[in-house]
Amino acid sequence: MMNMPDIETSWRLAFDAIERPVAAASESWLQSDAYMDALAVAWRLRRRLTHRLEAGAAAWLHLCGLPTRGDVTQVVNQLASLERELREQRS
Repeated sequence: MMNMPDIETSWRLAFDAIERPVAAASESWLQSDAYMDALAVAWRLRRRLTHRLEAGAAAWLHLCGLPTRGDVTQVVNQLASLERELREQRS
């Protein structure tokens, strides 16, 4: 029966034998222009889809009479502005 260090050593050797070529190939791919182009397209697509989803959700929330994130942000900004004005008047 193998003792514990032999199992750990054989596991590590097997892992390294697989990981090194995979890491080299993936690092090469991650530094390529094709990957950067694909990443840029994916980034724009995600942003566009997120915007459409948020717009649709906002429409539904308004139909239900609920505030959206933009509504809450607007109210918070108005409150902060009023607080600033109040501090200026007290000074």
